[in-house]
Amino acid sequence: MTKPPVRVFVAYAREDKHHLLNFRKYSADLAWDGVEIYDDRDIPTGAGWERVLLEDYLGKADIVALLVTPSFLHSTYCMEVELPQAMKRRDAGECVLFPVKVEPCLMAKGSPLRKLQWTPSGGTVMGDSPFHEARKWRDVAKALSRSVEGVRRSREARQGEDVPPHLENESRKGRLPRWVVPVSATAVVLALVIAWRVADSPSTAEVRNIENKAVGGSKCISYFREPNQVLMRDCSTTEPDWVLRSLDDGYVKFESDVKPDVCLGVSDSANIVGSWPCGGGVNSTWRMEHSSDGYLQLRSSYVEDKGSEAKCLTHIPEPRDGVPLRLKRCDGGDVQKWKILDP
Repeated sequence: MTKPPVRVFVAYAREDKHHLLNFRKYSADLAWDGVEIYDDRDIPTGAGWERVLLEDYLGKADIVALLVTPSFLHSTYCMEVELPQAMKRRDAGECVLFPVKVEPCLMAKGSPLRKLQWTPSGGTVMGDSPFHEARKWRDVAKALSRSVEGVRRSREARQGEDVPPHLENESRKGRLPRWVVPVSATAVVLALVIAWRVADSPSTAEVRNIENKAVGGSKCISYFREPNQVLMRDCSTTEPDWVLRSLDDGYVKFESDVKPDVCLGVSDSANIVGSWPCGGGVNSTWRMEHSSDGYLQLRSSYVEDKGSEAKCLTHIPEPRDGVPLRLKRCDGGDVQKWKILDP
């Protein structure tokens, strides 16, 4: 059975048409996976452009891509028409936002864009060489592919099969309980997994501590005001430092409650873990894996994005270089087990 398409709408400023063309060029191969990309240039001749744009394209998109530049932030239509509608649909669970930081730009503390997770990792698409830009556009396309898969997983989790007429009749006769309906095995498994995740995962947007098991549950990750550093401090005396936020693609990030735009993340060498700029890429996102003893492994999505062997957040009890957190091959040891404490 052919899977229904995943629709992507691209919001951009008219001055940034060249960025739109690059976005579509590097994402073009996703059409083989059933991805349909729309922007204002696809509106048919003679159609009411605003109705098509807002109702048919943006209003029905599974993913809304935002090509953010100073021109985008300056555009009244982008910021006061397209963005509010996209965020309203996102908040209602109807679409995924996919903000791309194409050019460096200043965002005010009150900007609705400030708290979004960005792509690409490590800054902006535009750089000092064509090679840099090509590499970043490829990273954007890979991130879009992950978001598409996230949309499909969500669909599968929600979708069951219709009740055959003969079973519906049996149910009406009282031979089957009304709640017994045949659904696909995949939908059942996915629904159970999602329910378990929701029940067992901490809620978001509260300030929390992150505790390590290896040291008897007494040490937590603490933001350190020196650049790119964190410390392991006594949990009982450490104020909660991190705001846990769930992302649309199933990953999480930990934002510093002390300093804006700083997250628990990894360096570009995927080695040192510390307090790095959130940036919006995979450097600062994590996947939580539950273990049977009630703890979590935190797997780096930066390493997963590169197709490398899975690596987990690891506490180094006596680091020679003074860096207490690194990424190591996931082995299930206590130094890789974490607990997110209630506020």
